Amino acid sequence: MVAADNKAYIFGGANSDGPRKDLFELDLTSYKYRSVQLDESECKLPMIEMHTAHIYQGDKLLLIGGRALEAGKELDQIQFSDVIY
Repeated sequence: MVAADNKAYIFGGANSDGPRKDLFELDLTSYKYRSVQLDESECKLPMIEMHTAHIYQGDKLLLIGGRALEAGKELDQIQFSDVIY
């Protein structure tokens, strides 16, 4: 989870099928929660779990580390995305 501009974001995680590529936003003023639909042509983020998430330069989501869709495969790269609205 990472917070910016009165909103909190949760990306990734896992369920019984493995790592996910879900993005959720919580408005910290109204406490309204919504799923953010990612445009796959613009967002090349992996399905990932066990990572850290940060806001970079105010409008970019920065993911560091974690495990990808392939069970146990660690990511050795840093991912950026302009998915924060």
